[in-house]
Amino acid sequence: MGIAADNAGAGRVTVRGDAVQFRELDGRAYVRAPAGAYDAFAPAAAGAELAGRWVRLPRRGGGAASELRDLSSLESLLNAALTAHGAVYDAGEDDIDGRPAIRLRDARGGSLYVASAGTPYPLAIESAKGGSRLDLEDWDGRVRVAAPRSFVNLEGGGSR
Repeated sequence: MGIAADNAGAGRVTVRGDAVQFRELDGRAYVRAPAGAYDAFAPAAAGAELAGRWVRLPRRGGGAASELRDLSSLESLLNAALTAHGAVYDAGEDDIDGRPAIRLRDARGGSLYVASAGTPYPLAIESAKGGSRLDLEDWDGRVRVAAPRSFVNLEGGGSR
């Protein structure tokens, strides 16, 4: 995940083993995912149609779009991921994308992975259910976020 100075952001989360890319800027959320990830939030027919395409989510409304919007909301992700649920304990050493890490686990089973070599930056946050993971990468790097050039507009405006 990268967060720019103007609170725009971009990143990748894992949903049921599928990588979901997201971008958020100017109050708009965009996601791109394989069919399996969309199927977790919408009917299978939608997953097949949207697979691999950028989707601009509506600002309001419930259902699948609301769940995807929460998934792509930087504020929601960080609030949910960084809230400890009970005691936190050292769950041993692990590896995140080739980087050695210490795994901290809370009482509900959610995990925070912190680099154990070099600067101790957070590397990933994993849900208690183990199906979703938020990777935190490129610390101190410059972040530029732009809206996708083409996307499916779920607010009824068609594709762009």
